[in-house]
Amino acid sequence: MADQPRHIPYEEEAQLMTDVIEFFVHKLPHAISETMDHLDEAALSAGLAQSLQQMTDRELAGLGLHRDEISGVAAATAGLFKVAHKKANSGS
Repeated sequence: MADQPRHIPYEEEAQLMTDVIEFFVHKLPHAISETMDHLDEAALSAGLAQSLQQMTDRELAGLGLHRDEISGVAAATAGLFKVAHKKANSGS
């Protein structure tokens, strides 16, 4: 019987509580932050696309754009926003 490890009372329950606390303190806030970042990117992209679509072809040409490039420009801008946001949050 000396070879068997001792079972600590409520060890499994304590581990479960530790896992739950870890989730709420570390993992959930990170997931919420990432979701908010995605929503910010989507809002930026949609707003830019809407603004560009309201421009005339002549105004778009003044920006060096064609009407069929609007969705690509909006998506690229959202990607740049993501990169800038990460850089700002990293302190670099």
